[in-house]
Amino acid sequence: QTSGLSIRGCTVISDDSLQQGFSIALHIQLPQQSPPLQVDLANVRWAQGGVFGLEFTRLSPQDRRRLQEFVRELERAREPQAQESR
Repeated sequence: QTSGLSIRGCTVISDDSLQQGFSIALHIQLPQQSPPLQVDLANVRWAQGGVFGLEFTRLSPQDRRRLQEFVRELERAREPQAQESR
């Protein structure tokens, strides 16, 4: 499970634990999109048990664009909520 998805990385909650400094490749299924986003290389920047923070260091140009568009859409969806709470 991922949370806090940004252009630079995300937080992962997993049954597996990874150590800081470890590098992995992963796929992230974005809602209503196919195929999954492919992160060719991500570095574990912090880890606490089965929760760890990843920094994306290698994505294809196409997947980077998809991620940027997805994050922009998330930000746009949050803007009206932030204005309503003021």
